[in-house]
Amino acid sequence: MLFSAKWADLLKLHFNCGNNSTEVTLHLLKTKCIPVFLYGLEALLLNKSQMSSIDFVINRFFMKLFNTNNNIEVVKCCQQEFCFRLPSLTLAHRTEFFLGKIRPCENLLVKKLVYVRYYTL
Repeated sequence: MLFSAKWADLLKLHFNCGNNSTEVTLHLLKTKCIPVFLYGLEALLLNKSQMSSIDFVINRFFMKLFNTNNNIEVVKCCQQEFCFRLPSLTLAHRTEFFLGKIRPCENLLVKKLVYVRYYTL
């Protein structure tokens, strides 16, 4: 619940300050909020439901930002127009990078982790 409270603060900040542009808000979201939100998740084994939950947070933010009344097609169009990748795609890229860095490690525990990660799904 700590994260949702901070997310609510971000929404209040945007909607209460009339001089913030959409571009500035999305830039702050992309450069400050998303990295904090995804920090360390590349080391975890997340299932599809958890990945969808991560995307849900961003989709809801876009719905509120553009006042789309829960229309996901409009949200996807806005995300595409502003070159905004969903966190699940960013996380998949970061996970591959992370695993690529630890794969050559000689530690048996790390090798077991990589094996479990790739061969038990």
